[in-house]
Formats: sequence, C-alpha cells, structure tokens
Amino acid sequence: MMLRDNLYNQGCLTQRQINVYSSLIRMTLGGGVKSWIQQTVDRIVMRVRRIARRHGKEPLVLIDVPNDESLRGSSLQRTLRSFAKYLENVLSWYGVYWEERRLYSTVCPRCEAGLKLVKATRHARIMACPRCGFEEERDNVPLHWALKYLPALKGEAS
Repeated sequence: MMLRDNLYNQGCLTQRQINVYSSLIRMTLGGGVKSWIQQTVDRIVMRVRRIARRHGKEPLVLIDVPNDESLRGSSLQRTLRSFAKYLENVLSWYGVYWEERRLYSTVCPRCEAGLKLVKATRHARIMACPRCGFEEERDNVPLHWALKYLPALKGEAS
C-alpha cells in the first residue's frame, strides 16, 4: 500500500489504476464473496462519490443510527450497528467526511416538541407539532434535522 501511494504521489499511477488495483486486492483477499451489507455499503459510497464529483463538491454523510437502548434485544441491533460501522470504515477509506448524528422522526426540528400523528394512510404518515404548527411526512422529518445541522457541520469542517 505504501509503495502504491508513493507511485501515485510521484505521478506514476492514475486514480483509475489505483481503483483497479484496490479492487483486485479486495477480491483476492476477501475471496470475492461479499455480504449484503458490504455490497449495499459499496453501492452507497460509490453513488455518493459519483454525485459529489458530478457537482464538484466534497461529500458529507450523516449517519443516523438509533440509540442502543431502543435496539437492545431486537433482531436489528447487530445488523444496524454492523452496517453503520462498515459504512464508517469505507467512508474513511475513501476520505469522505462523515458524522454520526441522531435525526429524529418524532421530534419537531423547529421547536423540539414531540410530534403527533395527524393522518396515516397506506403511503404516508403525516406528523404535526402541536406547539409551532410544523407538519410533514414522518419519513421526511429527519431531512429537516439534517438541514438544521448543516450550518454547524460546515463550520466544523472548515
């Protein structure tokens, strides 16, 4: 790996050659058979890097992992934690900035009061805040939390 990095720094290897070399090493060392977690994480990271490169931006990944108390004893505990850890490792390998933050779906991103279920259909669960009037689909509420954290994250990264 050090030899490869030295050759890259001297301009003898291109990024494409390094990617091919790295994938060959991974296939030979790993036996070529990856778990569904590894396959999914690899697809996510490649897509994030491709989108960031297309827009000329540095990627930032927020990882929302539920707290351990809510998962303890469930069948998802090991799956979600191993998925998050593998994602963090692969993002670090590629030099992508990531941060683990809790993005709530039942807490109002404006006033931090508890959201109440207003309407539930087959395709959507509409949540509303009784204090400030915020209303959004439950699956979209974490996006508002991410947008709320974004200015603070930009300040930390610079």
